Amino acid sequence: MATGPAALLAVFSTARNADTARRTFQLGERGHDTDRFSKAVEQLGSDQAPVRLGGLYALEQLAGLVGEDEPGAPDHPSVSGSSGTYSEGVLSVA
Repeated sequence: MATGPAALLAVFSTARNADTARRTFQLGERGHDTDRFSKAVEQLGSDQAPVRLGGLYALEQLAGLVGEDEPGAPDHPSVSGSSGTYSEGVLSVA
């Protein structure tokens, strides 16, 4: 008789643990994307053209990650704004 409630409790506990693991993973992914964004913006200030180009490529990659249904995705206006502002500055100097 006690097996039914025990099994129900085990299922509930497993579901809660799975949800916690999913949330932890999403937070980790969000932090990783933030680090990638910061590094890419930092590369735009390099004196070396290949490093700056790598920064633009990284921002393009991050912009591709943006999805409407992805809660951990980086903020699209931030990504496109950073690369757009940088491109305008480079083009206006040339």
